[in-house]
Amino acid sequence: MEFRVLGPVQVRANGRSITLGERKQRLVLAALLLEPNRLVPVGRLVDLLWRESPPSSARRIVQAHLSRLRTILTRAAAESAAESAGDGSAGRGEIAVIRRGAGYELVCDPDRIDAHRFRALLDRAWHSDDLREKLRLLRQALALWQGPALADAATDEVRDELCRGLNEARLAALEERFDAELRLGHDRRLIDELIDMTARHPFRQRFTGFLMLALYRAGRAAEALTVYSRARQLLNTELGLEPSAELKQIQVSILREDPALFGHPADRAAGAVAVAVPSQLPADVPDFVGRLRELRWLDGLAGAGAPPVAVVTGVAGVGKTALTVHWAHRRADRFPDGQLYVDLRGHAAGPPVSPAEALTSMLRALGAAGQPVPADLASAAALYRTAVAGRRLVVVLDDASTAEQVRPLLPGSPSCTVVVTSRSRLDSLVAREGARQLDLGVLAEDEAHDLIRHICGAGPVRAARGAAASLASLCGYLPLALRIATTNVLTGRHAGIADCAARIATGDRLAELQLAGDEGAGVAAALARSYAGLTGPARQLFRMFGVVPGSYCPVEALPALTGTSAELTDRQLYQLTDVHLVEQRDGRIGMHPLVRCYAERRLVEEDGPDLRRQAMRRLVRWYLERAEAALQGLGSPAAPERPAGESPVPRASAQAWFRAEQSNLVALVLRALADPALIAPPLQRLAEILYTAYFRRGRPLPAAGPAPVD
Repeated sequence: MEFRVLGPVQVRANGRSITLGERKQRLVLAALLLEPNRLVPVGRLVDLLWRESPPSSARRIVQAHLSRLRTILTRAAAESAAESAGDGSAGRGEIAVIRRGAGYELVCDPDRIDAHRFRALLDRAWHSDDLREKLRLLRQALALWQGPALADAATDEVRDELCRGLNEARLAALEERFDAELRLGHDRRLIDELIDMTARHPFRQRFTGFLMLALYRAGRAAEALTVYSRARQLLNTELGLEPSAELKQIQVSILREDPALFGHPADRAAGAVAVAVPSQLPADVPDFVGRLRELRWLDGLAGAGAPPVAVVTGVAGVGKTALTVHWAHRRADRFPDGQLYVDLRGHAAGPPVSPAEALTSMLRALGAAGQPVPADLASAAALYRTAVAGRRLVVVLDDASTAEQVRPLLPGSPSCTVVVTSRSRLDSLVAREGARQLDLGVLAEDEAHDLIRHICGAGPVRAARGAAASLASLCGYLPLALRIATTNVLTGRHAGIADCAARIATGDRLAELQLAGDEGAGVAAALARSYAGLTGPARQLFRMFGVVPGSYCPVEALPALTGTSAELTDRQLYQLTDVHLVEQRDGRIGMHPLVRCYAERRLVEEDGPDLRRQAMRRLVRWYLERAEAALQGLGSPAAPERPAGESPVPRASAQAWFRAEQSNLVALVLRALADPALIAPPLQRLAEILYTAYFRRGRPLPAAGPAPVD
């Protein structure tokens, strides 16, 4: 039994087409076929079928469609097996639609699906060094298309959403097929087809270049130059762009009647005429939400006068790669000469990618396959800068560890835009290369809610709106945490959104924010890679934050935590700030709630109880000294007598100190009281000051948040 989505949605068994029912039922099947052996949430199917306004019975309708499809496929599989038994043909495993958690899964050998075979053939073609074999594979892959994907099952909007990647892969395959045909001298037979493709896709400049070359070789140089002139005018009028470097070079070669235009195919394959247009970006995130301000910021990079290098930084799991890749896909029209992407693995489990390895990969993508890459790093970097000079490229350097890893990979041409992602700030790129920095924060509350809705479906979120808001808050609005939590809902690990939120709230938060069966896929694992890159003293300071009970504490309190000098503490604090494990704000230090959970875990696992109590006692004494001084500033009769010669704390400053520290003081006392070994005169005195400064003065202290003190 075979499945087709590259054209009308069809199921064929032993040469016969199986009747699949109405359009929406075919769309449900298509959605499962596009993601075989993967869970597709019911909410996702509802959104595809009805978009904005699903009926109240939408989920029941979807379930009815799936029930009928299950019956159709089961019957067809049985008939197909019976008919093929006589001729000895072998099957390819089970075909079944199964319910799992909050969604459905089509269990099927992907080779039965034409879209999967198409991608598999393309992959073989990309890796083939034999030009004729590559052309054969490309023709075989393109022959699988029988029209627009999902032609009879989806609206244009839904088809674009589901099949954007497939359609782009088809166009890229067509470009590679034309390139191979031209290299093999199949010029005249391509002209009519290329005229049609340039009319359908006027902004894909490779099609235009291929048509110019084919026309010129057919003795139609004037027509080739007219094609260029029209393309240039269209690009300028519609997009405000100039033709790519490749297109300009073909025009110049035609004007000069360059003999290389008729060169041997082997010469052209080596790059004498055609320049490779890389398209290396990973797939876009299908449920990307929000980040409008950040996307506008990135839009400004390619504008006139904008610096060509940007560094997107932020804590692990905040979505740096997702934002950058989404933007690069969204603005692909600005980079007609292609997109380069390198995962530098700066914070991965294994060793990072060296600059030499990255340069070799990028040079091959730019058309240097088969040509030697200089072993010397400086020479390889110079060759790379030459290859990209004047080309309008976007270069995404993902997960960089240091500026030194990035610097050899920067183009010298202002026509190239570079976006670097890193957990580190890479300040030296700003100082030396004029890079701009985007410090990416967590999602806004409404963005986090939208992400939950996109993944779990609008219906479940409407039914558990309060729980969804609670889940977003418990995840600290961190995209990685939200995706893990919602995945656990979809896979049935949690019974629903409310159950997921309850487990995270009452259990081990980091343990709940991990995918079942994969210890490396979790918030804790992501933070562990940042923690592993710290020096020993910086790790100790990070663990000591597990002692701090409030949200933000003064920078001046940190030496008390570690028992070291302020100078040494500042050095370690720089490391933590650089990789976004802590953040500084107005002289205060804070942590994302999930990072604080990880600091507490490391504190418990790596430091004994005596060390934790010593740090707590030092912190209590530090706060006690300042609380006594602030109480004197308030003029309280309960304050101790000020030592001779010591300047009093101004009343306004004392009020401001108590206002800023009230939640920390209460949390510190409550946490210390929970450990009987910490009950001591300094702690008792700190509790007395709290009573005097707040309750006794007639101003009850709330659980959190600032309150006036006078």
